Amino acid sequence: MSIFQFKHFSVLQADSAMKVGTDAMILGAFVEIEGKKNALDVGTGTGVLGLMLAQKNSELAITGIEIDEASAQEATFNFQQSPWSERMNVEHIDFLDFESSLRFDLIVSNPPYFSTTNENEDPRKAQARHVSSLDIAPFLKKVKTILRPDGCFWLIIPAIDYTKWYICAEKSGLRIARKIEIVGKEGNDPIRCVLKMNQSAVLPKRETFCIRKADNSYTEEYIELTKEFHGVAL
Repeated sequence: MSIFQFKHFSVLQADSAMKVGTDAMILGAFVEIEGKKNALDVGTGTGVLGLMLAQKNSELAITGIEIDEASAQEATFNFQQSPWSERMNVEHIDFLDFESSLRFDLIVSNPPYFSTTNENEDPRKAQARHVSSLDIAPFLKKVKTILRPDGCFWLIIPAIDYTKWYICAEKSGLRIARKIEIVGKEGNDPIRCVLKMNQSAVLPKRETFCIRKADNSYTEEYIELTKEFHGVAL
């Protein structure tokens, strides 16, 4: 049985198409949750992002959306086993088909991002990891329709895809309020971008964040960012 142990919760990941990774850890740690009441985790997978948000905000109600049935079942189990089960639930549905009378003040997503070339032969992993299963324009349009006017949308994407997401966001009526370029190792180019979008930003706040030093040890900023989540000392 594959279990990822966090500081305050554990994640069963035996059946989910995508396992717990650094992207989810970084995104969940960066998301601003102060004053938020209702959150939607799009493509929740194991449920790790939702669990991180629940830990950060004791008043936040979280809904996870997951198209893959086995992953949705596993996320449901992880939510039910957590200390915050009473305010967490999962819906097994395609995000574009999701309907809600509620408008969310926080939406998060670690979306499919790998190149459509050389896709994974496993169709479940391909669906979870490749942009061919996610058309950015309708995805962002859907986000806009269920986001409160004062709400925020957070996601993590490959750095090389930033322009593509920026253009689609502008067309959908979303603005990038914060852009955090993630560097995997000191001296290298950014590999990811954490983006915060809302409907009112004028110019994005740009930052750089590094995960590892040149000797491959974790940077102090990464240790500080994730210290409330990692189950072991880094």
